Amino acid sequence: MLRQWNSPRQLLGILTEKECPRCHRPVELPLGALCGACNDFIAARAKKWARRGSIVTTLLAAASIFLPPPPDPRLRYIGGAAIVIWYVLSYLVIQRVLLNWER
Repeated sequence: MLRQWNSPRQLLGILTEKECPRCHRPVELPLGALCGACNDFIAARAKKWARRGSIVTTLLAAASIFLPPPPDPRLRYIGGAAIVIWYVLSYLVIQRVLLNWER
């Protein structure tokens, strides 16, 4: 019986591209990879859109929680904490979706 190879991707190092598939700059890359400039551009654009989208959804969530204002002060604190958590989670989700969409 033949021994299995250790690497799950045996040919990954062999197959290379001579230019970036997105911007067509001449670089030496593994097959399907993007250059550093393209990766930085995609990450910056994903952060920008994630910030915008999470601010919009957070404002909508805050309006639904605080209009009309809750009568109990504890409910206001819980609502404020929920809004902060909503912003962080929506930012992370939108950023991850956009990063995966562009690459």
